[in-house]
Amino acid sequence: MEKKVHFKLHKVKKHWVTIAVTGLALGLSFAGLSYASAEEQPTPVNEATVEAIIKEGAIDVDAPASNEAIAKPAENIAATASSEAATVSETPAPSSEVASTETVSEKPSFEVTSTASSEVANSETTHSEVSATTSESVTAENSSPTTSDTDTPNSQVPSAEKNITGGQWYSDEQGNWHYKKDGKDLTGPNLIDGQHVYFDKDGKQVKGNFAQDGHYYDGELGHLTTESFVTTGDNHWYYVDKTGEKVTGLQEIGDKTYHFNDKGLQTKGQRVVIEGKGYYFHPENGELWNNKIALYHSTRYINGTSDDIYYYYDNDGNIYTGPKTIDGKEYYFQPDMVYYSKFKNPDGTESYYNEQGQKVYNGWGKIRYMYLRGYLWTPSVYADENGHVVHGFKRINGQLYYFDESGSLRDDVPGSPNPLFQVDGNWYYAQFSKYINGVRGAILTNAFTFIAVDDRYPTSIADENGKLTPVTAKNSYVTAGGKWYYVDKSSYPLKGEQVIDYVNVYFRDDYSQVKGDFAPNGHYYDKDSGALVTNRYVEKDGKWYYVNDKGDKLIGAQTIGGVEVYFDKDGVQAKGIFANADHFYDKDTGAAVRDQIVEVDGKRYYVGQDGRKVYSGTHIVHGEEVNLIVGDGHQAFGEFTGHGDSGDYIGFDGKKVTKAGFVKTKDNHWYYLDGKGNKLVSVQVIDGELYYFGLPTRKYYYGMQSRGELIYAYYSDTIPNSSHIYYLDEATGAALKNQYHEWEGSWYYFGPNWYALTGEQTIDNVPVYFHSNGKQAKGELVTVDGKIHYYDANSGARLSNIDITIKGETYHFDADGNGTLIS
Repeated sequence: MEKKVHFKLHKVKKHWVTIAVTGLALGLSFAGLSYASAEEQPTPVNEATVEAIIKEGAIDVDAPASNEAIAKPAENIAATASSEAATVSETPAPSSEVASTETVSEKPSFEVTSTASSEVANSETTHSEVSATTSESVTAENSSPTTSDTDTPNSQVPSAEKNITGGQWYSDEQGNWHYKKDGKDLTGPNLIDGQHVYFDKDGKQVKGNFAQDGHYYDGELGHLTTESFVTTGDNHWYYVDKTGEKVTGLQEIGDKTYHFNDKGLQTKGQRVVIEGKGYYFHPENGELWNNKIALYHSTRYINGTSDDIYYYYDNDGNIYTGPKTIDGKEYYFQPDMVYYSKFKNPDGTESYYNEQGQKVYNGWGKIRYMYLRGYLWTPSVYADENGHVVHGFKRINGQLYYFDESGSLRDDVPGSPNPLFQVDGNWYYAQFSKYINGVRGAILTNAFTFIAVDDRYPTSIADENGKLTPVTAKNSYVTAGGKWYYVDKSSYPLKGEQVIDYVNVYFRDDYSQVKGDFAPNGHYYDKDSGALVTNRYVEKDGKWYYVNDKGDKLIGAQTIGGVEVYFDKDGVQAKGIFANADHFYDKDTGAAVRDQIVEVDGKRYYVGQDGRKVYSGTHIVHGEEVNLIVGDGHQAFGEFTGHGDSGDYIGFDGKKVTKAGFVKTKDNHWYYLDGKGNKLVSVQVIDGELYYFGLPTRKYYYGMQSRGELIYAYYSDTIPNSSHIYYLDEATGAALKNQYHEWEGSWYYFGPNWYALTGEQTIDNVPVYFHSNGKQAKGELVTVDGKIHYYDANSGARLSNIDITIKGETYHFDADGNGTLIS
């Protein structure tokens, strides 16, 4: 049986070493190792020697990928998962057969090609390739016999078919379980109490492992396991089918695809070639992972810090290299995924890939672990609209930033850098102590500042491009960013109240001059000159004020230029509102109003001769009838003048209604007024129709009409001293008559007098029955005057000449519908 094994070489001093690493941390262990000299004849080297060489730091992890050592294992040389070997050879020499490739390499270049399927699977295996090239192709349907971990043949089903009972279970001192029957411990496969179990040659029950019969028995009760993933430890997983047999080849389990080698061991972290097509299986769960990104379970060290590595496996299960668009997002693999870092493009530009590995456009990012000015750091970068990392100046969301030669944001470096810096001989200031839109480091622009770029002058001005220029003026106004400042003879800015050239002015705490605004001292300063304003109206943010000869705001009632006006406690003039004890002030001029209709928030009010709002009554204002709502005082339209729809009804034209008829309020309440303007209540017959107008309740205002509901009401003209059930039409409120109507799942019949009928009735020549609550009897027995009747469940008609069984009792109903129990 010919096998070829390829290992990636690493150079150790003058030697090339092929290493299969089972763990990478502070120490290394070796699953298999071969050693060949690069410049001289090979010298035997054992594992300790290699470890010593490695500890000296001689391993070159960037050894060319083309350097390979090819070894042909000698046949019939057994090897176990725990075997370790190290050989030195100038040419390929026999080595032990790899039984379990628990390997981790710096790059996933480990490949195994065999003419017979070998057991190569482990979750720690990063990437290996198994190519099946036997005369019989390996497919998902491959059902070649499998063997257990002990390489003993298995049977299709447990051989024990006779169910054994009446024996005794017991455990030995080591906690192993046995089953004694007829004075002897059972061995081999057995069926005990309906469960398949297995005992080894010493009578110990097999639990949590495969037995000699090739079947797996669970770890708790030792029962035969079927249709389940099982493990023998060391992350060796198998799947047993409904007969308990290990499956092999490609398998669809649930909605996932898996692969198992010819011994049933699940493939993890490997690429398998079947009939010319490659399949890669995830290193953790073993799922088919073609066209997906997978975490490569190894640890690399970036500037002393660990990080994960990801690969993309293409449609053929190969590790993909180059750019890749996945779900509309751009990635780059070389072959490990670029993420949290910059990437140099062929045209010399740089792109940034975020923590998910996605290329960034018009966005911020962090470089994870980068040496910057002698520090290990995570500097901020920005990718522009083309996805290129920005160098130099860049305006982002209205703020100016500077990125150095590495693409790092100017302030975002360790060591508390000086925010003052020079570019092409010009000075700039990065505000790394201030966050703007969640990002710090914006360059100061359009500002007057105490940052000195010349020792002779205490202040500077930053222009719109951030360039700092010293303020050299003395006793003069200067401007920056559209604001004005005044500097004294020392070029130092003034603040607070000042008199400059006989003009009263004011400078804020940030030294900018107040213009077109009120200063902290309460005075208003002209928007153009900045001079103190006196004896005039001023407007700020749509509000009006009046300042006196000292510049103070007036408050309260005032007469200015013969006009009565009013200002609140903050000096804001009242306009278009009621203020000062219900006085109203014109919305345009602010002048007090008298004997007028005014409008506020869509409602009309009457302001009397004394200038105050009138709260009730009917008034004639300049020839117009005005009816007012009690309490609020607004003019009534389509409503009653009192609380709860009481008082007079005012039509939608604003006039009082007194003629008889129906009226509707703006809240869609209906009433009926008599000829004097009074409301009708209770049951009323109007123009041959019956209506109901409610008495005061939680639901009704006095006289409000009921519509679209069933009511109980007393009407003396119908049957004296009796209340009846009525249904009032939803649209008109008129009571129904001479018709059926359904209400809340029950049927009623309203007769010629509008009320619901009760008892036995004949309607349209059909005998029917209605209970005392008006509900029609349907599908039920009713006893009337000692006679039993039954009414149809659908039509409600009384049945006759029929036998009916109801709840196990049979009745016969004669021609008159009278029933007799017959069984």
